[in-house]
Amino acid sequence: MARTSKAMKNDWDFDVKMSPIVHDGVVYDNDRYCVKVGEGGQRDRVISSGHSKQYNAVSNRAVIGAIRNAFDSNGMKWDGQHYDGHRSRLTGKPVYQDTEDIKVTHDYSKMYARYNFMNETVKLPNVKDTLGLRLTAHNSFDRGSRVYVTVGAVRLVCSNGMTAVDQAFNLFQKHSSKLTLGFVGEALDKAMDAFAALSKEDNVFAKMVDVALTQEEGLAVISNLGLSSPLRSGIAQIWNEQQSNASHRWQQDSDRNLYNLFNAATEHLTHGVETSRFEYAGDQTESVTKKINRLVHNPEELKKAKVMTEDAELLMAVTN
Repeated sequence: MARTSKAMKNDWDFDVKMSPIVHDGVVYDNDRYCVKVGEGGQRDRVISSGHSKQYNAVSNRAVIGAIRNAFDSNGMKWDGQHYDGHRSRLTGKPVYQDTEDIKVTHDYSKMYARYNFMNETVKLPNVKDTLGLRLTAHNSFDRGSRVYVTVGAVRLVCSNGMTAVDQAFNLFQKHSSKLTLGFVGEALDKAMDAFAALSKEDNVFAKMVDVALTQEEGLAVISNLGLSSPLRSGIAQIWNEQQSNASHRWQQDSDRNLYNLFNAATEHLTHGVETSRFEYAGDQTESVTKKINRLVHNPEELKKAKVMTEDAELLMAVTN
């Protein structure tokens, strides 16, 4: 049975308030609830608890407003649409997606706002690939994470999602009484600089191209990335199809190197996993990116990863 992200919803715009715990007339103000305020006759709803007096709940509305204002100041159209690189199987017409995509998960306690700007692009040197800009803003009410903005990228040819390797590209703000959203403009400026840096010849994706692999070595690397069996199988299938299928979809990914293995991973995670397991796909994309980046910079780890294991042999037998 397929697993899905918990309570993935689109109704992200709601008010929140902090309420102290009251027991037998005693107010415990240093152990507070975060409450989703009811609307349209609905009752208030507790979405998290155990917050100190220093915790500052910031509404999703405030975060999204700050992000949109920053985009407006930079002439970036956040309320448009973009072609996602695919055509409808029924009509054959191009499929368009909204630039802004906002989701809430975990019973309203987490919010993700993703923005794909396909007209903001960089060409990767020595890769023959063009990437569009992806920015993601995150907010939560369960102390699980700070308010943050991260930079990523989207392949124009297939809409595969990529994530930044260097966490210095990402800006965080702690949920406290000192929290302000003025950092969003700074975050956007730094994200744009980080994205532009991908055009340099020493960027991580260009370095992946320089790591040549055989087909069998690629399967071994997939087996050694520490992924679940379903993920390994899905990525291995695409890795094999890149080489054996001459269709336009994989023509530019037919060279056997670490970059195209990375593309196989992001394709499976974006189009095979993300629609039903949004957060899981994002976590695994970040994990795979970091692990492959380590292989690029550590020859000894790469040597070990290229050793065929029993599992990789099984993958090859199943997917060929």
